[in-house]
Amino acid sequence: MVNHEDAARRRTARLTQHLTAAESADLGDDINVLQGSAFATGTSDNEPSLKDQVSPEEWALRCDLAAAYRYVAINKWDDAINNHLTVRIPGTNHFLINCFGDGFDEITASSLVKIDVEGNVIMPGVRGDAVNRAGFVIHSCMHEGRADAHAVAHTHDPSTVAVSCDKRGLLPITQTALLCGEISYHDFEGVALNDEEKVRLKADFKEESTLMILRNHGSLAIGETIAQCMTRLYFLIKACEYQTQITGEHNNINPVANDVQTLTKTMTFARPLPGDMIDPICNAHFALFKRQVQRQLPGFDR
Repeated sequence: MVNHEDAARRRTARLTQHLTAAESADLGDDINVLQGSAFATGTSDNEPSLKDQVSPEEWALRCDLAAAYRYVAINKWDDAINNHLTVRIPGTNHFLINCFGDGFDEITASSLVKIDVEGNVIMPGVRGDAVNRAGFVIHSCMHEGRADAHAVAHTHDPSTVAVSCDKRGLLPITQTALLCGEISYHDFEGVALNDEEKVRLKADFKEESTLMILRNHGSLAIGETIAQCMTRLYFLIKACEYQTQITGEHNNINPVANDVQTLTKTMTFARPLPGDMIDPICNAHFALFKRQVQRQLPGFDR
């Protein structure tokens, strides 16, 4: 049985710790900035390109990550200049993140900022070098803590936020929800400014999970590739959309039999599928996402 008094004391201790960290930080005009001070100021047709300054492998990653940002924008999963998608550059401790101030629909391959796992700017984007502190805490935690977290996505999309506020979490009532596999959960501790929250975030993210619902907050998806990460994010958000559209009393929901739940979860996008089908399926999904971006929000590959 849950001891609610003990749980309340733990939450109070975490909040106190969180506020102490915030008070000890530099809380000037750049309270949300981990490193750098040049905020993005929007797009320009005359922007320079970083294509000739990075390896072909990194440029391809930059183009894919910029397309992923714009796909989130097309689907209205973004939250103004907040939230982040990141990817590790293979063979390095560097990863790419959006410059703070850019809208997701404005991001290009060259506007992304390259930072290390400690938040130091390695290469600014063409629009600036400002990086959101909370984005660094959540994303670096995943990149450091999971060998399969080369790509990480975090959103505040309306449906996942709604489900994150539901004590029941994501219900196993649709095929889409079951294909998400095992969902992990992490309790809300306030804006993620405290590095010590990373320990609890890692502990809450089950090894068998590639998706997490941040309670009262939003979504978190990881993948070995951007394609894996974005496909998993898509299924999580769609499952939450379906759940939030269900009306009527909860006991009117048609249940999925336990044996069918177990069978369907063997086909989850969270883990390798029979016949090594995870990459072909996720790559096909992401190729579609990129085509949709190319038609609706072209220019990401600049």
